[in-house]
Amino acid sequence: MCDLPFSKEIKIPIIRVNIYERSKNGVILPVVSYSAAGNPLSTQERFEENIVVPKRYGKGKNIIAVKIRGDSMKDVGIDDESIVLVKTGSHFKSGMIGIATLGVQYDFGTTCKKIVYEKGEYRLISLNSEKNYEDIVVRSGELRYVGEVVGIYQLETD
Repeated sequence: MCDLPFSKEIKIPIIRVNIYERSKNGVILPVVSYSAAGNPLSTQERFEENIVVPKRYGKGKNIIAVKIRGDSMKDVGIDDESIVLVKTGSHFKSGMIGIATLGVQYDFGTTCKKIVYEKGEYRLISLNSEKNYEDIVVRSGELRYVGEVVGIYQLETD
């Protein structure tokens, strides 16, 4: 778990998979596309690679794997080129880390942020204490919630 002093309510499990044992008792998930951790990126769903995750994160769980581009979520352990596991179809809860697609103003780009709903608007908040990224604020109809980030995938080589 990644636990930071200023964000104690945010804990994302790190799923460590040993390169030599990844095929044992695991489920193959395709990394289907990428998402920004910063200004939304216009993306198309495409296959990147396959990863193997423990069964509890795979089969029948509505989990997708997404590669992240950018550093705005660094403080919760999501770095540039990280692969995150996203539970699609989960109900949105204000304050969660999630993937969202934004409307025409952002070319229907996707981004990974802490998402807070307040007064008819979504506030997408970066969590990088080293940089001063501005929040992105969009009206309710301009955001499509993709899902909650439920894990950070890490492949261990030893």
